[in-house]
Amino acid sequence: MRWSPHAQFPIDVKAPLEAGIDTSEKGFLRIKPGTTELTFVVSHNFRLTSLEEGLCDTETQLVPWRATSLTGRKIYNDYT
Repeated sequence: MRWSPHAQFPIDVKAPLEAGIDTSEKGFLRIKPGTTELTFVVSHNFRLTSLEEGLCDTETQLVPWRATSLTGRKIYNDYT
């Protein structure tokens, strides 16, 4: 996969949970040009939006994400 700092496209992430429930998210990944700084804005399928930031470790290629903002839609709680 090739990333471009000038283009933003949605990323689809799907992963099964231990309880047998599938989770599906959509988000945007932003890479600060010339650095290893990443920002990931993701919308979860359970009415939560999060902004996560991290630094990519160039040796392990892993990013320890840190949630910096969480927003939920309180209005929909009446319907669950």
